Amino acid sequence: MGESAAHAIVQNRNTNTGMGTFTQDLRYAARQFRRSPGFFAVAAILIALGIAANTQIFTLVNTLLLRPLPVRDPQNLVQLFEIRAKLPAYPYFDYPLYKQLAHDSSSLFQMVGQWEWTLPLERGTSTERSHAVGVTENFFSDLGVRPLMGRVLEKGDDHVAVVSYAYWTRSFGRDPKVLDQAVRLKGHSYQIVGVAAEQFTGVVVDSGPDLWIPFANTIEFSGAPHPSLDNFVVEVIARLRPGVSREQAEQETAASWTRYMEEGAVRDPQHYKDHLEGRLEVRSIAYGLSPIRDQSRIALLLLLAGTARAT
Repeated sequence: MGESAAHAIVQNRNTNTGMGTFTQDLRYAARQFRRSPGFFAVAAILIALGIAANTQIFTLVNTLLLRPLPVRDPQNLVQLFEIRAKLPAYPYFDYPLYKQLAHDSSSLFQMVGQWEWTLPLERGTSTERSHAVGVTENFFSDLGVRPLMGRVLEKGDDHVAVVSYAYWTRSFGRDPKVLDQAVRLKGHSYQIVGVAAEQFTGVVVDSGPDLWIPFANTIEFSGAPHPSLDNFVVEVIARLRPGVSREQAEQETAASWTRYMEEGAVRDPQHYKDHLEGRLEVRSIAYGLSPIRDQSRIALLLLLAGTARAT
């Protein structure tokens, strides 16, 4: 008998032996299952729960730590913060300063502003508390965000709204006829013109608004006797210009911010003097903002490590 034929016979025997062992294991498992069906059912459920838990943990960690913001070129996206001793980072700036920076900055471009409101929202006969965000007219276009349905906010829009995917699901049951329907915010009517993509919840990744409205319309929610947008504050988000580092942008923007605060302190010392004790910081938000991530980064990394080890 040739060497190749002998090798084939050995391989065949090994295969048969392997198949025989596998068949025996199946028969043994079947007998054990018949004897203790409850045990096997519980085991199957625990395995399924373990897989589901690992999946949920990875999804959470991926959302908070690993996935960039679903916007165009997230790597050059930054946000401005005021830093003062013993206080949390402060993200709000006078609207006139936002306009000045948007016009004058040579290190930042595509600057957008936003301001959050908690308002009563009426739809039909029902009323609920809603989280609305007033955004400047270039918010969606400069972030490069496209809608799931309809359109986003545009220049010249008045009393229109883009609803979030979560709100569309919760309140409209994903009804495609949501477009052109009206909701009322604190008594003011807004026509729905678009639904945001599921992945986009704004720049905060662990929560999101119910809807976005034009920033100019938010003047209606002011309690001042003679409201003006120049008395509002906004969060300032922008992009680094090509070839400009975050440190360079911070240096230029901080100089403009300091001049603005010094001029403000002449007009209103009580309001602006405390701000002069702080400093301005330009932070990357390529992965979005997340209070949960800021407070629990180590715990999230440990969860991710534990999930990887379990698998």
